[in-house]
Amino acid sequence: MKKGYSLYLAAALAGLSFFYSSCRKIVHPTNTTPVNARLMGLTKTTTNTVVVAIPGYTFVPQITESYSFSYDANNRLSQVLYSNNNPPDVTNNIANRTMTYTYSSDTIYKTITTVHVPTLLEKDTFIVNAAGQVVTTYMPGVIRNYQYYGKLITGISETYYGSTNSIIPVSPLGPFGVSLTTSSTFTSDNGDLLQQQHAATISASFNSAVIPPLLIKWIFLSGTVDTVTHSPINASTDQITDNTVYPVAVYAADSFGNYVWGYYPGNYGTDNYKVYDLLADRPGDFLQIESFITYGVNLYQTLHMIKSITNNRYTTTVTYTIDGDSKVTETDVNTLDVTSNNTNIIYRYTYANP
Repeated sequence: MKKGYSLYLAAALAGLSFFYSSCRKIVHPTNTTPVNARLMGLTKTTTNTVVVAIPGYTFVPQITESYSFSYDANNRLSQVLYSNNNPPDVTNNIANRTMTYTYSSDTIYKTITTVHVPTLLEKDTFIVNAAGQVVTTYMPGVIRNYQYYGKLITGISETYYGSTNSIIPVSPLGPFGVSLTTSSTFTSDNGDLLQQQHAATISASFNSAVIPPLLIKWIFLSGTVDTVTHSPINASTDQITDNTVYPVAVYAADSFGNYVWGYYPGNYGTDNYKVYDLLADRPGDFLQIESFITYGVNLYQTLHMIKSITNNRYTTTVTYTIDGDSKVTETDVNTLDVTSNNTNIIYRYTYANP
């Protein structure tokens, strides 16, 4: 799941699937949310507690986001009304947005525009297979391809072809003319994810703006800047093994004074997943809700609800509040990284009959 340092979660569900009222015990069945309950909206409150600042990242103490969902006659997500109180978004008049989903054969088109003065902010394209699963996504700066075995996701390949990351000099150091490709694979057990293993190799492909032989510098942005130089490279491609969780930039220059840049946001090595064995997956599951917000469909069709995600950088724990109709009314995600920075995200949901 893509991956800033502030995206963290996890916890434990008290008493597993057993909840008590003052007069009777309610046992929540493991079936999914009833078909007569449609997710109509949510609020997402993110609270950051920063102990050690991360270079290039600005943490806002608390951000509140609001989503309101509309559906078409085929019960597909058609529109999202979105707002937030993030100061830079408010200042730039992009805090209120409309996300529109349109469907044509095997393609989903998503556009994001501002509300008050309609301005196109982003246009994404998602390709789906015959089962309705997203197999390719085209988003600004990155193309992703997804593989599945039945309902379960088994792999992701990613190609980054540009960046707006403020750490990377855009001018006067030249254009982005590098495609950076990497991949990850998932392992599973009985319908639930166990691990996401990120490949250690990053492959770079340089466009015709630079002519071999090339001087290539791989720059690891880990607070301090660590550089690995490959030269001369008599090809328009190169590779490096990345054993860091930090972002990586690559710079290529030829003997004529031409140069290009590329950027990869980093990964966390191996993500380890745990689930609640007695809670069947349903709307409100952490992986499911973030997928739905982004793509309009659920990429992570597991059998049970996610409980925790751990890797060499952070630990995320997730707890759920579930009502007597088996609907998730609140998802509480807490992430603690190795520097003791803490991020807490609370999702609260509203439902209606279709």
